[in-house]
Amino acid sequence: MSWKLYRWVWQLKSPLHIGVTPAGVLNRTRLYIPARNIWAALTEELARRSSASFPDYEGAGQQVQEAIRFSYLYPAEQVNGEWRAWLPQYGQNGNEPGLSWRREDSDEFLPDRQFRRCILITRPSTAIDPSADSTAEATLRELECISPWWRRANGQDSAHAVAMVGYVLCQNTQLCKDVLKIDEIFVGGDVRYGLGHLRRYDQPDEAQHLFGNQVDLQSPVPIVQTQRVLAHTLPNSSVSFIGRWTCIGGWDMVKGSMMSAHGAWEPGSSTANMHRFAIQKEGWWQSQ
Repeated sequence: MSWKLYRWVWQLKSPLHIGVTPAGVLNRTRLYIPARNIWAALTEELARRSSASFPDYEGAGQQVQEAIRFSYLYPAEQVNGEWRAWLPQYGQNGNEPGLSWRREDSDEFLPDRQFRRCILITRPSTAIDPSADSTAEATLRELECISPWWRRANGQDSAHAVAMVGYVLCQNTQLCKDVLKIDEIFVGGDVRYGLGHLRRYDQPDEAQHLFGNQVDLQSPVPIVQTQRVLAHTLPNSSVSFIGRWTCIGGWDMVKGSMMSAHGAWEPGSSTANMHRFAIQKEGWWQSQ
């Protein structure tokens, strides 16, 4: 069965925290939303809508994994009425050998440090000792979040809204319709405290390309042809990357156990030539 590709836009209605390795007292965040986080949020919503009693999260999660694939979501700003995502890229911007961010359909790019100043905020937080109803010792920290509003470094631009843009690929027609009907989700950490509130901007549009890259929608697993990966990508000895190496893992909510840790290339890592990458159930990419 062939796949259908849709581009969707989720406007950020509250600060968003997608946890990554902390730095001292700062709980850092990723600047994008991995596919697994999107899968988890949509699975939760589907399970609650389809059950009159206790939601079947495991069953709903398995159905979504089998029939649907998600791209990562990236920060976007509205330019001339169109939402344009900012995408990571390593070592391809002249004098910028490290990580930088390039806007879709534009030559504009920002070094990672400058881009972070445009989009990140911090929130102080602490743990409460219930026995004393006061701050627990040594728990004061700062929580790094993606702001719902862009902030230019020079301070001259007026604040404007942040959205998260990505793609969804569907096989099962009815399940696809159910997913595309969802217009509000909560993603990431501290959602019970109001963080990670996303609302879909409009009805998803059917697309032909994934962030400008060709996609094979006729294969059993959707395949992206690109020089720059936009998801965590499992290694392949025949493909050489310029980028950053990291370890991915986590809790498998379907099996109820820890996932095996994997080494992977981070989003934005690039290759010298075009390669084909399959989008796996977990949202990771793998060279073909």
